[in-house]
Amino acid sequence: EEPILKAIEALEMISATKVLKSECWIIGDTLLDIDSAKAAKIGAIGVTSGYGTKNILEKNCDIVCENSLKAVEILQKVT
Repeated sequence: EEPILKAIEALEMISATKVLKSECWIIGDTLLDIDSAKAAKIGAIGVTSGYGTKNILEKNCDIVCENSLKAVEILQKVT
């Protein structure tokens, strides 16, 4: 949670605008990634091309897709 929140703060400093958590997402392949997103109260996209199983990701993520490229394509549509 803490590194994620620090990254959000850094984005705010760089852009001089408020970064809304509702517009922040983590793309990850493990439950640790997803738990970090939940702790920081931001969205979680699970990718099945890594270490996590599809079953675990589907139970814990907001969105699940095949790889990071697909995840970015999805984010371009939802943000």
